[in-house]
Amino acid sequence: MPILLLLGLPFHTATSTSVFIILFMATVASTRYIKEKKTDIPLAAVAGSISFASALVAGMFANRIPLLPLKLLLIAVLLLSAFSMIFDIPVAGNRSEKRRGRFIWQREKEGERYFIGLPVLLPMKMLAGVFSALLGIGGGIIYVPTFVALFGVPVAVAIGTSTLMTAGTSFASFVGHAVAGDVRIDYALPFVIAGILGGIAGPYVSLKLKKEILKRVLGVVLLVLVGVLAYRFIRSG
Repeated sequence: MPILLLLGLPFHTATSTSVFIILFMATVASTRYIKEKKTDIPLAAVAGSISFASALVAGMFANRIPLLPLKLLLIAVLLLSAFSMIFDIPVAGNRSEKRRGRFIWQREKEGERYFIGLPVLLPMKMLAGVFSALLGIGGGIIYVPTFVALFGVPVAVAIGTSTLMTAGTSFASFVGHAVAGDVRIDYALPFVIAGILGGIAGPYVSLKLKKEILKRVLGVVLLVLVGVLAYRFIRSG
């Protein structure tokens, strides 16, 4: 989304184009993560269903929201995501082992146990679906930090799970934008091939890097993009 805006596409066109590209990229990438058993499929199904519904509705009404709030929201989301990856954040999931109850969902993957607080998970993923549709960010940029920082999900599993969820959320966002008449397939098609190639290459790279390096690389990339994008927004008014 930041790159499309930097290329000069109008905001709503960039949003629908971004989710269309992410749909292909995430679908291809998720098959690799599933094959490598880095995806918590039950978690993706529960959290993804909430994001899917909220993204579909938000996409239908995205073009009715003024651009300035959307631009500020995009900058804020990118900044929070960048800082959560660059700096060490206490992992709430590791502290939740002592908690039990009908709303605490115990999961285990990669030899690590983590605990999902459903009262926190469901509204967070609903919000992620809304952000996906309004900002064209696919949802993964929010899914990964919240899975890691709030619930202690291993980074590789968080990425694999969020990639599968992102495929569904992006599809819902795209349908919502199509209903609203925002979609320009002719803008998106040239980027789809690059997105598919990224979806193929991305898992190979992420699965080989140490999780600490992966988090910080992602954070620095986001921080650079948000700085350039904020400068463009200020210059353009």
